[in-house]
Amino acid sequence: MINTLNLTKSFDNKVILDNITFRVPKGQKVAILGPSGSGKSTLLRCLSFLDKPDSGKIFFEGEEITKKGYNLNSYHKKAVMVFQNFNLFDNLTVLKNITIAPILHRLKTQKLTGKTRKQIQIEEEENALMLLKRIGLSDKALFYPSQLSGGQKQRIAIIRTLALNPLLMMLDEPTSALDPEMIKEVLELIKDVAKSDITMIIVTHEMAFARNVSDRIIFMDNGKILEDNTPNEFFDSPKNERLKEFLSKVL
Repeated sequence: MINTLNLTKSFDNKVILDNITFRVPKGQKVAILGPSGSGKSTLLRCLSFLDKPDSGKIFFEGEEITKKGYNLNSYHKKAVMVFQNFNLFDNLTVLKNITIAPILHRLKTQKLTGKTRKQIQIEEEENALMLLKRIGLSDKALFYPSQLSGGQKQRIAIIRTLALNPLLMMLDEPTSALDPEMIKEVLELIKDVAKSDITMIIVTHEMAFARNVSDRIIFMDNGKILEDNTPNEFFDSPKNERLKEFLSKVL
C-alpha cells in the first residue's frame, strides 16, 4: 500500500528522519511508538505531504508519489490524516465538516457521474448522517465544533476521513489532546475502524491499545527505526536495548 525508501527530513540542521525505509502492505495496521521528538509525527506529516521530505522516495500502490508532477489530489482522496488537535473547521457545522471534502472531490469528477451539485450534496449528507449515527452523534449534525467535547470532536474528525472512503488512514496521536475520561470512546471507534480492510498507520502513546489493535509495531528514536516486530515480540521479547529501556519506563 505505502512504501518509503531512504526518507530524510531535517529542521534547522537537526535531523528528524534519518534514512527511513519501511513498507506497509494493504490492510495492515501499524502502530508507531517512541519517545517525544523521535520523528514519529514528522514521518506521518511527510507521508501525508504536510511536510515535504528533503530526500528519499515514497510509493503508494506501487507508484512513486514523490516524483515531479504527481497528482497529489488523487492521493489525498485515498490517503487521509487524523490530527491530534482535530482540525475541524470552527465556522462550519458538524454536517458540513464531514461533507465538504467528499462534495468538492465529487464535483471535480461530476462529468463522469452526470449528477448535479444538489444531488451530490444530498447523497453526501445522507452518508454523513449514517456515519454520525454509527458513533451515536446524530443529534450533533447542526452543532458547531465549539459546542462539542474533545472526545466528540475527535470522533467526528475520524468519521470525516471515513466519508472519503480512504484506502489508507494515518492517525497522529489521536488521543493526546483528550482528557483521560474521553480517551476510551475514541479508542473504541478506532478499534472498530481497524476491523475493516483500511490500511492504518497510528502514532500513539497508548501501549495496550497498540498491542491489541496493530498487526505490527515500529519503535523510533532519534529519527531512526530501531525495532519493527509483531506486538507480542515487541513487548515480550524486545531486541533493541533502547526499546528495552523505553518499555521499562512506560509499562
